[in-house]
Amino acid sequence: MVWFFEREQEVTRLETTFDNDTQEYVLVFDLTNGARPTERFASLVAFKSRLVELEDQLRAQNWVQRGDVQILDDGWQGPSTQRH
Repeated sequence: MVWFFEREQEVTRLETTFDNDTQEYVLVFDLTNGARPTERFASLVAFKSRLVELEDQLRAQNWVQRGDVQILDDGWQGPSTQRH
């Protein structure tokens, strides 16, 4: 899933996936300077907590979410989702 945030002329995004090989939740944050830090979480609770923290941080820095969350072509493949 991908979230886009905008501030003045800048755009950044958060991308979340699930790594089936390592059984980890993955968060990739595209920074405006081109960096793409990646964070991995073993638990859903820690992962969700970090997402809330990042969203709060972005809002505090005057970032605004633009558009709806976009589902990646390969979809969410985490343990709580069944693929058909």
